[in-house]
Formats: sequence, C-alpha cells, structure tokens
Amino acid sequence: MKMRDMVKKKVLLLSILFVGLAALGVSRYATANSIAGKNAPEFTIANANGENISLSSLNNRPILLLIADDSESSQEHLSQISEMYDHYSASELKIVPIVSGVDQSRADEIRDDLWLPYQIYGDPSGEISKLYGIEKFPQAVIIDNGHIIRYVGDYTGKDDMTKRLFKWMDEKVFMITARQWEYEPNIIEVNKGDRVLIQLRSEDVTHGMYIDGYEKFVTAYRDVNGELITGEADHENHHIQPGMLGVAKFTADKGGRFDIRCASTCGPFHPYMKGRLKVAPNTIYHMSLFLTALVSIFSIYLFSKEKNRTRILGLMPMEWRFDLTQYSIVRKLTKSRWVPFIFILTNIFFFTVILVADYTGGVSAGNYNFGIMFVWILWYALLMIVLVPVFSRVWCMTCPLPFFGDWFQRSGLLKVRSKLLGLNKKFPKALRNMWLVNIIFIGTTYANGYLTTRPIASFIMYAIIIVLATVTGMVYEKRTFCLYICPVGGFQGLYSNMAMTEIRAKDKEICKNHKQKTCYIGNEDGYGCPWLLTPFNLDRNTYCGMCLECFKTCPYDNMVINLRPPGVDVLVDNKRGLDESWKSFIMIGCAIVFFVFMNGPWGALKGWQNANTWSGYAKYVLSHSIFTLLILPFSYGVFVYISKAISGVKDISYKKLFVNYSYCTLPLGLMLWIAFSLGFLLPNGSYLIHVASDPFAWGWNLFGTAGFQWTPFLTWLLPYLQVASLLFGLAFSIDLGIKLSRQMFENKKEAMVNFLPIGLYLGLFTALLINMFLG
Repeated sequence: MKMRDMVKKKVLLLSILFVGLAALGVSRYATANSIAGKNAPEFTIANANGENISLSSLNNRPILLLIADDSESSQEHLSQISEMYDHYSASELKIVPIVSGVDQSRADEIRDDLWLPYQIYGDPSGEISKLYGIEKFPQAVIIDNGHIIRYVGDYTGKDDMTKRLFKWMDEKVFMITARQWEYEPNIIEVNKGDRVLIQLRSEDVTHGMYIDGYEKFVTAYRDVNGELITGEADHENHHIQPGMLGVAKFTADKGGRFDIRCASTCGPFHPYMKGRLKVAPNTIYHMSLFLTALVSIFSIYLFSKEKNRTRILGLMPMEWRFDLTQYSIVRKLTKSRWVPFIFILTNIFFFTVILVADYTGGVSAGNYNFGIMFVWILWYALLMIVLVPVFSRVWCMTCPLPFFGDWFQRSGLLKVRSKLLGLNKKFPKALRNMWLVNIIFIGTTYANGYLTTRPIASFIMYAIIIVLATVTGMVYEKRTFCLYICPVGGFQGLYSNMAMTEIRAKDKEICKNHKQKTCYIGNEDGYGCPWLLTPFNLDRNTYCGMCLECFKTCPYDNMVINLRPPGVDVLVDNKRGLDESWKSFIMIGCAIVFFVFMNGPWGALKGWQNANTWSGYAKYVLSHSIFTLLILPFSYGVFVYISKAISGVKDISYKKLFVNYSYCTLPLGLMLWIAFSLGFLLPNGSYLIHVASDPFAWGWNLFGTAGFQWTPFLTWLLPYLQVASLLFGLAFSIDLGIKLSRQMFENKKEAMVNFLPIGLYLGLFTALLINMFLG
C-alpha cells in the first residue's frame, strides 16, 4: 500500500511539474504574442545621417523588424538577415534591423565588423523593444500592409519569415527563378482584380521579364551603398543579373492568358524563353470557344444553302475574274525579260547580305543577327501572311536560290538560248509528286531549333540548298529542283490554292488552235515552261512558279494574271493525292509542334529541341514525327471513317473521302500559320530595326537605329488577331468542305450528312487550337 501511495505521489509531482512547465511556455508565448493582431505602435528612429524612418512613413508596405542587442547571438542573426535582403528586399517590403541599447555609432560599427550591405539602426534607450513588449533578443516582428502586428517571436530563417510575410501581404506573391531558357514556376495563376507581386531572380546569366498585355518590364540594380533597388525598367535597363532581384507589381485588371517573355538576350533560345500569366476569368478564351461553336453551326447552315454553292463564303461568285494584264503597263512588264530578272538580282543582293551575316554570326544568339531576323521573322511572316495568300507562288519567281542552276542551264542571264546545257534528264517518275518534298521539309524542321537561333546553321542550310539546286540543274531538266526537292516549294504550292491571283490562259480556243504550243516548248522570246507544265490548260496554282515565261512565248498574248476569289483551286479535282493530303497535315502539325516547343513555357521541351542531350533531341524528333505524321492524320481519318459509315454510300471509297476532304483543311491550316507568324512578328519585329543598321554586328549604324532596343509591338492585340484568324479559317474550311462534299455526292442531303462529321472535326480542332493559343 505504501509503495502504491509513493508511486501516486511521484506521478502527481511529475504531472504538476509538466503542467507548470507547459503553463510557463504558454505564458511566455502569450507574452511574446500579446500584441499580435493589434495596431503596431508608432516609432521613429534615425540613422547616422540624421535621416528618420518611422512606421507612418512606410505606408502600404509589409515590414520586418529584427530587434537585437549587442550580443554575439544577436550579431549572428543580423548576419543571417542578409539573406532576406539578397532575396526579398524589394520596394514592396521593408526590412528594418534595430540594435537595442546602443547608439547609432555602435550600430554602424557592428555593420562594418559584419560587412553587412544594409543600414542598421541604433536604439539607445530601447524604446522600440519596449513598445513591442520584447524582453529577450533577438526577436522578429512582422507588420502587415495595414500596420497590424502579425507575428512577434524568434527569427526563424529566410524561408519561414518569407512564408509568414507573404501570408499577410494583400498581393499574390510569386517568386520566379529564371534560367536558360525557362522560368520556374513557368505558369502563374491569379484572379482578375488581384494585386500581383512577381519577384524574379536569375540563377545563371542575365535575364529579364516582359509581360504581354500588361507591358511590364522588370529590372533590378544595386546602388553605391549595396542596397537592392527594384522597379519597372526603362528600355535601357531591363536586365536581371545573376544574384539580382527584379520586381513587377501591378493589378491584374485584364483577364486572359499573357505570355511572359525574357527581356534580355540570354542565349540562342532567348526569343523562346517564355512563361505564362493566367488571369481568371479568361473571358476571351471562353468567348472564343463559344464563337467557335457559333461559327461552326452558322457556317454549316449558311454555306449549305443552294444559292451559296457557287459562291465563296457566300459572297464572291467562283467564276469571277479580273484581268490585271488588260492594263498595258502590266502586259509590258510580263513580256519584258528584265522581269523577273531585276527582282532576282535584288534578292541576290539581300541574300548575299544574309549569307555573310549568318556566316559571321556563327553560333551567336540569332535575335540580333540580320540573317536570322530577316529570314525567319520578316520573310517567313510575309510569305504566310501576304505573299502566298495574295500572290500565290510569286516568291518562286524572285527566289535567288536556283540562280546558279538557271545560269548554267541557259549559259546567260537575259538572252534566250535555243538549247539548254546540262544532261537534261527527267526526274524519276515515282518522285514526281510531293512525297520527297514532304520528307525533306519535315527533315529540316527537325533542325528548326538551330536554324532559327544559330546563324551558322542557317548558312549551312542555304549553302546545301544552293549546291543541291545547282547540281540538280546540271543533271535534270529545267526547274526540277523547285518542283520536287525544294522544302519551301511544297507548302507554297499547297497554300497557293488559296491565293487571290492566278496565271491562266485567257481563251482556251486560241490555245487549242495554236499547234506549236510555244508556251510549253519555247521560242526566240522565251523558254518553254521551266516548271514542266502546259500553261494552256493550267487549272491549279500548285505547281506554277509564276516565272512569266509563258507570257513571253505566247504569240497571241493569251496568258493573263487574274484576281479571283480565294480558295477556288481547292475545288479543282485534278491531281489530288495522298502526297498533298499529308502535306496539309505536315504543315498543321509543324505549326502545333513549333508552338508547343518554342512558344510554350516548358524548358525541358526547349532542351530537347536544343539538343542539350542526344536522348533529348531524339525525343523531340520522335514526338514531332509521331504527332505530325501519324496522330494528326489518324485523328482526321477517324472522322472520315465516321463520315463514310453514316452516309451509307458504297461507291465512294474511303481513300477518296480522305483525300478530298483533306483539302478543306487548307484555309484553317493557312490561318493557323498566320496566327503563329503574328506571334513571332509582333513581339520580335523590333529587332529588325536594330539589325538593319548593323547587319554584320560590326558596330555599324547605317540608318541610326543600331541602338534601338527590343520593343514588343501590339502584344495586347495578338490574342484577338489570332482568334480572328482561326475563326475565319474555320468558316472558310467549312465552306470549302461543303462544296467538296457536293462534288462527291449528287444528293444534297447525302452530301450534308456525309460532311457533318468533317464539320465537327473542323470545329473541335479549331477549339483545340484556340486552347493552345489562349487557354
């Protein structure tokens, strides 16, 4: 019994001791936090220069007070707080170290002894520590934007203090690390109306940040005293050096998805270094999806009407033509041998500059290289936005690449020779289609990461094309290279079906009665069609290089250049085949792959494309190939299969449906490329102003613009232009798809039933594209 009583007494004593210790801890915690949640008491403190800092002077800014004494332990914490300064001492956050019980002179000595790069304030009377109820040192005090005390306690390190600070800030705060060629995190999401604070830190080379739509540049400097100063940059200084901090603070007053772009050249993939800011609600995205459904339904309803069967987009009669050569000046130009020669000479000059710039540029970053910028930003955008949609294959007429091959064949520049030099062999019949072009084109896209960022890579490609075009001209007849080998010729030919101009015979009867067919075989005024066509029965733009030789050789002036409704060639049932079908999918697939890898925020994918490792590059090639050559055609083929299944028509093969309907994707594919090209031209076009003055990076300033800084142009408008392009392409594709269906099915009801799955495919695919651009 006594033993049991003794055990009970010990347990009771231990319990009392434990409760007492717990109460003491709670008491100390309560004392330390007794003022938490209350208004922070006003204080004023001065530095050695007599400059005062007070609580009231720090309006709408969170504050971290570190209140220490002159002990060794406190000095250690004063050193640790330098991490807070290095990482987070932005204009939105004030860190105030105070040493209680010492004057300012001693505080300055502590600062010097510890080699601290920031001001320390002395508080001789300990007034501030008394105001905040601090009895032991060191202690941290967190005061929020509204000057409410949120924390009083131990300084627990940078990361913990940061979390506590951000909890009480009224901004959505994001810490972003920049490295080649990505941001981490790469996507940040906020709500409309949120106050956003982005703090950017570089961990390797110089970086910056620009936010589309909000037009925010980010910068950071260190002043002579070592203080970190941040703010929005001017165009002279928007760089983040390694170890420096940049800050962007703004109100998210626009909903949508906005690209975050690196604002300082940081390496070859600099133009592709992207992040994303998503501001909910993304009204333009959801409205665009709604419009996609609306455009799909309305287009099917409108273009299925019988009166629109012979009208493009229900507006332009398909047979309408306007002869530009009825004007004497145009006719004279087409018959002159100086046309297109003068245009070719002009392009040879520019191309020579491009070659020299690419060669001297080596492996330097391409955004300040004349060759890279003029070819892959300006020329490619003009080709997709203007030249092909309006003027068909006019670039082929002026292209300088086959110049040496033509020169060899003709053994002259202007004078017409009766016999061409070279072996003049015919190209293998099995390759007289787009299959070889398709293979070569997609092969070049595997190196797209290098071609558009390393000048020397573009130089090598141009050199190969020039040599190949010249050798082909020596071995094979006429423009065999342009027809069956040139990687640019294939997509020009395909999309030229959408062009608003054409070269045609004016009167078929005149051609029929002209036995000599000089437009094909040539005469003393010009060469027979270099493109191996018969101009007298030309009915599609696909393979016409618009060289104008047929104008020179026709004795009856029966060849004309017409303005016409766009897209009419899509409806010409001549030489349609799987080679051209796959070309349409290759073009669409490449645009999507390029967007994901180049314009996407995923640094790992850029690493694949940049061939950081051979295994990564293999992943890029494999994923690109599988998506473009297999997944995209297969997904389309599923809808074609459904179309055939529900129509119940057995006399039209699956292959015919697959091939014919693939041509209705041309408007959407072309508009996709226009949307994609605008996404490069508007943000990066200002580089052209710089490189025009200093094309070889030799320090020239030919036009006084060599100092012009990168300035994104109308990026706020970009999403609207891209959506408008895609919706126009959708409507146009539906229009042509219905017309193609009416060609295959005599019965209107059968035609419409058969087309509905294709219309659904076009609508869904457009929605996916809009998600890619805006979602």
